[in-house]
Amino acid sequence: MSFKYALVPYIRAPEKHPSVVLYYDENVSIIKDAFPKGKVHLLILPRNEETSKKRSQEAFKDEKTRKLLEGYVNQGVELAHKAFNKTWKRIDGDEQKKMKIIVCCHSVPSLNNLHIHVLTTDMCGKNMKNKKHYNSFTTEFAIKFDEFPLKEDDYRLQDKGRCESLLKQDLFQENAS
Repeated sequence: MSFKYALVPYIRAPEKHPSVVLYYDENVSIIKDAFPKGKVHLLILPRNEETSKKRSQEAFKDEKTRKLLEGYVNQGVELAHKAFNKTWKRIDGDEQKKMKIIVCCHSVPSLNNLHIHVLTTDMCGKNMKNKKHYNSFTTEFAIKFDEFPLKEDDYRLQDKGRCESLLKQDLFQENAS
């Protein structure tokens, strides 16, 4: 099976992968990302086959789909906070502060199944290896969940080339378009 279909086992049979799957029900699987870009990096995978085959830009045009997944996004954020706090301690001692979390989908996904990234903003996961990785979460290449549905004139709906160019820009150049 091609790498583009790497998420299929967690969608079809999450119960067979307890070391990777943190939560599942009939609607979603929430898994640990195999190639984390933050200290904590999770993926929310819709289990509906029709939804799973869509790009986020299309799937979240449907208000019912977006609303359904919104609850799971909140759950994913809580799971990410718990995972972070279990491993890491704040150096300022203020345990009430929570680590910032990014919730997004890539405008040009690398995998064929719809997945929502939930990750800490530290950007120092063990698989953060190059500027493409960094830029995929810190530029408009990453469509924040609360931006959905995108406006009809948003270039990220159709301009794959422009989206991919964001991965090549210099680091720390916020939201250059």
